[in-house]
Amino acid sequence: GWSVPAAADDLLGATIERSLLAHYVAAFLGSTACPLPEELARPLWELTAPQAQSWRDRGYFRPPCRCRSTSPGATASCSMPATSPIPQPTESGTAQ
Repeated sequence: GWSVPAAADDLLGATIERSLLAHYVAAFLGSTACPLPEELARPLWELTAPQAQSWRDRGYFRPPCRCRSTSPGATASCSMPATSPIPQPTESGTAQ
């Protein structure tokens, strides 16, 4: 049957996908706000952080990275989507 928590979870997943797709389109069109601007990263982080492992298990995000920044939003800014058409920096600083 239909349940409110499952529907809300599906809606949140669709919101994440649409937000990331909008970012990918902007990056393709030449935006230099990469990997994700704070205005997008923070709200997504606030929505997904309470169940972060569940979102990772479903393929939305990669495992957390080690951020050099000490700002509260640093984890959000460096948590990259599991799949991205944008080349991602590696720990050595080169794109993969």
